[in-house]
Amino acid sequence: MKAFEVRKAFLDYFKEHHHHEMHSSALPIDDPTLLFTVAGMVPLKKFYTGEELSPYSRMVSSQRCLRTNDIENVGKTPRHHTFFEMLGNFSLGDYFKEEAIFFGFDFLTKKLSVSPDSLWASVYPEDHEAKKIWAKFIPEKRIVTAKENFWQMAATGPSGFDSEIYFDRGTSVGCQKANCNPTCECGRFLELWNLVFMEFNLLQSGERAWLPKKNIDTGMGLERILSVVNGYADNYETDLFKDIIKLIEKKTGKKQSTDTKRFHMISDHIRAIVFLIADGVFPENTKHGYVLRRLLRRAKLAGYQLGIRELFLSDLAEVEIKIMQDHYTYLVPLENKIKMIIGKEENQFQSTLEDGFKVFHQELEKTGTMFDGKVAFKLHDTFGFPIELTREMLDEKNITLEEEVFQNLIQEQKTRAKKDSFFESTLEETDFWKTIKDEVGPTKFLGYDQESSQSTVLAILQDKTSLQEANQPGQNYTIILDQTPFFPEKGGPIGDQGTLQQGEFLFEVENTLTPIQGLTLHYGKLINDSIQVKQPLKAIVSTAFRRGIQRAHTATHLLHAALKNVLGDYINQAGSLVMNDSLRFDFNALEPMTQEQISQVEKLINEDIAKGKFICVEQMPFEKAIHEGATALFKEKYGEHVRVVSIDDVSKELCGGIHARNTNELRLFRIVKETSIGTNLRRIEAMVGEKAIESFQQATHDIKTISMLSNKPTISPVEAVKQILEEKNSQEQELKNWKNAWMKSYLELMKVKVEKKGEISILIDMFTLPSIEETKSLADSVRDALIKPNLMLFFIQKQQEMNAVIASSGEINCRELFTQIKDSFPDIRGGGNPKLVQFGNFSSDSIQAITDYVKKMA
Repeated sequence: MKAFEVRKAFLDYFKEHHHHEMHSSALPIDDPTLLFTVAGMVPLKKFYTGEELSPYSRMVSSQRCLRTNDIENVGKTPRHHTFFEMLGNFSLGDYFKEEAIFFGFDFLTKKLSVSPDSLWASVYPEDHEAKKIWAKFIPEKRIVTAKENFWQMAATGPSGFDSEIYFDRGTSVGCQKANCNPTCECGRFLELWNLVFMEFNLLQSGERAWLPKKNIDTGMGLERILSVVNGYADNYETDLFKDIIKLIEKKTGKKQSTDTKRFHMISDHIRAIVFLIADGVFPENTKHGYVLRRLLRRAKLAGYQLGIRELFLSDLAEVEIKIMQDHYTYLVPLENKIKMIIGKEENQFQSTLEDGFKVFHQELEKTGTMFDGKVAFKLHDTFGFPIELTREMLDEKNITLEEEVFQNLIQEQKTRAKKDSFFESTLEETDFWKTIKDEVGPTKFLGYDQESSQSTVLAILQDKTSLQEANQPGQNYTIILDQTPFFPEKGGPIGDQGTLQQGEFLFEVENTLTPIQGLTLHYGKLINDSIQVKQPLKAIVSTAFRRGIQRAHTATHLLHAALKNVLGDYINQAGSLVMNDSLRFDFNALEPMTQEQISQVEKLINEDIAKGKFICVEQMPFEKAIHEGATALFKEKYGEHVRVVSIDDVSKELCGGIHARNTNELRLFRIVKETSIGTNLRRIEAMVGEKAIESFQQATHDIKTISMLSNKPTISPVEAVKQILEEKNSQEQELKNWKNAWMKSYLELMKVKVEKKGEISILIDMFTLPSIEETKSLADSVRDALIKPNLMLFFIQKQQEMNAVIASSGEINCRELFTQIKDSFPDIRGGGNPKLVQFGNFSSDSIQAITDYVKKMA
C-alpha cells in the first residue's frame, strides 16, 4: 500500500464511524506554549481541559507534526523524523476503552490486513478493564503490563492510563530470547499505536480526581504503520521517501548505502521544509523561521558533505510535492513560491558554508592537539555548522575540541534565549486570566452588530487585584462586563476606545484587550463617581475611533493583495498593527521594494478605493474557505468555522476583525515608509483616510518650500535638489583639494619646526582648525607621512576653550605621557590610546606650561 492509500483508509474508516475530520497544521492554533504541533492531540488541548466546548464529540485526523527535540537522531535510526503525520481518532465524552480498543484492532486487521497473530498490547498494571477488553481480541499471553502506560498532559491536568499496540517483527529479530516481549528494547517489537484513556485530573497534591467526561486520544505514526504494512524494516524504504532518495543518489552519483545517515537526514528535512514554507514560515533568525533555517542548513550541509556543490534542495522539494499532492492539494499552487524561497536561502548559505570551511581550516593551522571552543561556537552560531560536523572533522585529524568552553558558550546562549522567551510570562498570564474567567464567567461580544449595549459589571481589577468597587477618580482600573460592543485588541487592530456610563458614573476606556478566549478587559481611567460589581451600565464605543480602525484594517487587506500582485504571490503577511487611520504592515520578502514598486502598490490600492468595492463578511467551514481561495494568515487562530472577509475580486481573507463597508470610505491611501526589520522581513508604514490626506498635503507643502528655497523657479524641485547636490559635491571636492594642498605645504613647513631632544624629535604647533576631529586627523596624517617627528603636540583654540592632541610615531606611549600630565594639571580631562590622546579643559594661559612639561617628560 502507498501512503495515500493508508492515510485515506484511516480517515475513511473513522468517518464511517461518525468521526469528523479535523483540519491539519504543523503550526499550533492559539497555543503560546508550543512553536509546532508535536502530537495529534495538540489542536484538542482546550477541549480536553474544558476551556472551550468542542462542536464534535468524535474526531479523526492525519495531523502534520514537527518535532526538533531529538533532531540529532534523524538519519541515525530508521524511525526518527522531524516532520511526520500522526493518525489519530478522538472522543470527547462519547466512547471509551471498549470502542477505542475495538477500533484499533479492527482497523489494523480488517482494513490494513495486519495479521492478528503479530499484534501485542501493553496496559497499565492497575488497568484491569483494558486488559479484560484486549483479551477479547488477542491471547492474554500477548498482553503485558508496564508502569510506563500512564499518560499526562502536564504536571497537573488531564491524564489517564494508556494502552500501546505493538507489532511483532518475528523471532529472528532482536535478542531472540524465548521470553522476549514488548517491554524488551531489543527492537523485535515495534510500537504502532498508543490509545490514551483520559479520565483523571491530576491535582497539585498529586492525587487523581475524575474528569467530568471520559475522553479518548490516540496516535499512530503514518510513516511507521506504512513500513509495517509493506514489510519494510525502515520507514525510509516507503514511498514517502523512496523517490527523494533516488534523486539524491542521482545528484551525488552515490548509493544510499554509502552514507545512509545523510541520505535519510536530507530526505526527512526536505519534507519539513516544504510544509513549513507552505504554511507561511520564512527563513529567519527567531522562532519558526529559525527552525526552518536550521533544517535548510542541515540538509544543505549534508548534501555538501556528500559532494553536491550545486543548488539541489528545490529539486527535492518538487519531488516531495508530487509525493504529497494527492492529499495535500494546496501544495501544487504553492510550488513556485516554495522552490524560490528554498533556492534563495540555499544560495545564501552556500557562500556562508564556504566561508565557514575557511575559518575552520585557518584555525586548524594554528591548532596543536586542542581546537579552540570559541571558534567551534562561532562556526555553530555564525556559520550554521552543526557541532557534530566540527567534531567529525577534528576526529579525522586526531584533534580534541575544547568541549567545556564550547558547552559554556552554548549554555550562555540558551540562558539568553530563555530570558528573551515570551512563553513563561505568557503561561503565567494565561493561568491568571483563566482563574478570573472561571470566577466571573465569559464576556459576550456584540461588536459586530452594535456600538453600544446595556451591560453588567462582572469584575473590577486594579494591578490584578480584584475589587468590589472603583471609586477613586483619576485612577486606572480594568473592568469586565457580561457583554460588550467593544472590539478587543488582537492580531493587528488595537482595541476600541469609548466610555462606560451610568448616572454620574463615567469611565473612559483607553484600550480593550482579550488575554484569553471569551474574556474582554476594558482598561482605562475613572473620570467621575464610582461603580460596583454587579451594577448595570451603558457601554459606548467611540464611533470616530472605530471608523479609523475599520478604514485602516480594510487597507491592510488591500495592501496584502496589492503586494502579492506587484511582488509575487510568495509574499506573506508576517504581522500588522492597525490603528486609527494608520497602519504598520510586516511581510516576508526576499528583496527591498523599489520606489517604482511602492508607487505601483499605492496606485492599485487607490484605484480600488475609488471604485467603491463592497466588503462582504461570511461565515463558512474552514476547509470550504481555503478551497475558495481565502488567505489564512500564518500564526492566526482558526476554528472549524471561520469568518471570511472579501473585497469584491481583490481580496479574500480569514479575519475576525471589523472593517469598512465599502472601500470608498477609506478616501485615500499613502505609503509613508518601507524598511527592513530583519532577514527576509520588510515593514510598510502607511496612512489612510484623513491622515493620508493630511500627509499628502504636507508633502505638497514641503515640495513647494523646497522649490522656493532652491531659488530655481524655472525647473522642477527634484531637478533643483539634484543641482544643489551636484554643486555641494563640487564644493566638497574643491575643499578636499585645498586641504590636500595645505597638508603638503604644512608637511614641508613642519620640518623647520621640529625640535631635537637627544634621539627624540618633537613637533609642537597651534591651529585654528574647526574641530578637534580635524586636528586628530592632521596628527594622523603627519605621523603616517613621516617616520619623524617621534612626538607631536597640537593645540586648537575654539572660542574660549582649548583642546590638544598628543600623537606619537615612535616608542613614546601617549597614554602614559597623558597620565603624567594629569598629575601636574589635575583639571585636564581626556583620554585615548598609546598612539594618540586628546584632552581639554584648560585655558590658553596653560599652553606654555603644558608645552614645557611635555618637552621635559619626553
